[in-house]
Amino acid sequence: MSNSSKFLYLPLEIVVREHDGKVTLAHEAAMQGWVVLIAPKAILYAMIDTLPQGVVMIKSATPLEHAQIKMLHESGHKICSLDEEGVVTFKEFLGDNVRFNRDNLNIIERVFFWGDEQKRIFEETFPEFAQYGVKSGSPRLEFWRDFAHEVYKDQADALRRKYGRFILIPSSFGIANNVLGAHMGLELTKKHSASNLSEDMVEFMVGQAEQNLIAFKEYIDFLPEMVASQPDINFIIRPHPSESHDIWKKMEEKLDNLHFVYEGAVTPWILASEGIYHFKSTTSIEAHLMGRPVMTYMPPMPHYLKKYTLEQPLAVSEIANSREELIEILDNVVRGKKTKEPGVIDGVLKMWVYENTECTSAESILKEMDLVAPLPTRLLAVPPLSLKRKINKKIDELVLSLNETVWAKYFPKRARNRAGSLLYGKAKASGMNFKHTRNVLDVISQLKKMKTLNMYELKEQVFVISK
Repeated sequence: MSNSSKFLYLPLEIVVREHDGKVTLAHEAAMQGWVVLIAPKAILYAMIDTLPQGVVMIKSATPLEHAQIKMLHESGHKICSLDEEGVVTFKEFLGDNVRFNRDNLNIIERVFFWGDEQKRIFEETFPEFAQYGVKSGSPRLEFWRDFAHEVYKDQADALRRKYGRFILIPSSFGIANNVLGAHMGLELTKKHSASNLSEDMVEFMVGQAEQNLIAFKEYIDFLPEMVASQPDINFIIRPHPSESHDIWKKMEEKLDNLHFVYEGAVTPWILASEGIYHFKSTTSIEAHLMGRPVMTYMPPMPHYLKKYTLEQPLAVSEIANSREELIEILDNVVRGKKTKEPGVIDGVLKMWVYENTECTSAESILKEMDLVAPLPTRLLAVPPLSLKRKINKKIDELVLSLNETVWAKYFPKRARNRAGSLLYGKAKASGMNFKHTRNVLDVISQLKKMKTLNMYELKEQVFVISK
């Protein structure tokens, strides 16, 4: 492969969440002549300093990621960012030292935004970097709208045959129900922002965690009653990757029509469902844009916690403020009665989600990347695995092979934290599948009436896509 090609690197932190949108971008890039490598983040970063210099599209630029971003920069790559969580987040988190900070912005070439509101807040907070901000929209939106139904139609049909009619519950209690322990949800949120948070921001995070815990306890307590109200409908619990599975598995054992499932992308589950029930989940936006009814329950809260309500998920949801209201809304959804039209981008949602009528978001992003793409001097090849990495890999595999209760009981604290991080990392990296990536590319080519792209596996879970 010629080293005169432009190279685009797409690291995936949570594979099942980011994959399809990134492949949508990869398809457009490859059609324009780029060579694209897509892989789980940890695997790609371990070899990135040996790969041809190119553009790396990162999903976030938090202070904790500064060492990684600096490493990418020093390896000769140009860095761009499109925040995967930018459409459903607190405005406060878009400020200094949470989602962005100046150390990272000094070495990032472009920051892409889902919509007007995210870009506006960024420019107010970082006026000196405003010229590097681009309102592009997100390729994830294009995938949801244009390609998801065709890509996942067989999987959605299979889920309907297996589970019948069901309501999907994408749990989002990673703070209150964290896989590393109840106290770690808040600590990890603070850790991603490094150590220089303002007192106001720390107070905000503590309040957010308190709200998440109250909601989690109420959702758990109410779930049996809600499930019992629709005995002929199944309910599918799908937890966030950062969540512990224990409590959901215990509830599954007690409730006949409740099922705990964590596998693959959420998209086919949305398409197969009657609707979704959530608390402040990004999946609410995805479901709405794919035409599915969305429900949420805002349980009673102390007045001082009201400011931790997120406007974006509420804008696409039928909102219940009591258990009785939720059961009524659920019954309407099951019977096909809708009061909110799915798929429409208006009001609050229009402030956060940009629809470009002149070009796709992928085209908008690549237009900017073209301006910063470096000329590669290194060739594309598989780098050898160092002895240290081989040893660490074997140790990690051994730890992951142990039962969770074993390392929780017998490992010292530092080792327990390492084991928990490995478990979380494994959950985030699961779902990288050559056949699925190939299928997404082929469906996009088919629907766009374009030529089939080339694709091969450079090494395990590292896919190369080109024209």
